[in-house]
Amino acid sequence: MLDFNTEILRVFKKAPHVGEVLMSYEAEKINNLFKMLYSEIEKRKKLFVDFGGDYNSYIKNSGCSIESLVIVIHNITAFIAMYEEKEEDIAYLTRDFTNYGIYFFLTVSNISVVRYKLLQNFKNIYSLQLNDSSEYISVLGYTDGVIPSKDKGRGIFKIDITYEFQTALAFK
Repeated sequence: MLDFNTEILRVFKKAPHVGEVLMSYEAEKINNLFKMLYSEIEKRKKLFVDFGGDYNSYIKNSGCSIESLVIVIHNITAFIAMYEEKEEDIAYLTRDFTNYGIYFFLTVSNISVVRYKLLQNFKNIYSLQLNDSSEYISVLGYTDGVIPSKDKGRGIFKIDITYEFQTALAFK
């Protein structure tokens, strides 16, 4: 997890399924993460080649399993502002890594600041409440008029149709 916002993700640091929580000022660790990701994709390419070439085929056809990796970047806008040289890496990694069981979750406070080159790599976009109901169309496209209710933690996402969801706090 990379936290470029409030450093709230520190609460997950000791969770057994979290490898590391990196803060914006930890440049060496961030660079090492990217090296590890490139190394991991090369390893998985070689591992998956005889089983269909992707994560799902490997799991289905090999009889083996390999963990999925999830990379969270909280506030991608700040990340790119601080590590501009990594923007191309993010665009590449988010485009190809799902084939290898590596998934990215990015948060952003304003979708308009995310370049199309990066945005097009994400099939699923979830939106919490926005200031103006017309903004949902620019984020998700046509939403059938669905907007989230004003209850705290509500949002919408679109797959085939638009759905409303409710988030919850896992702790105080």
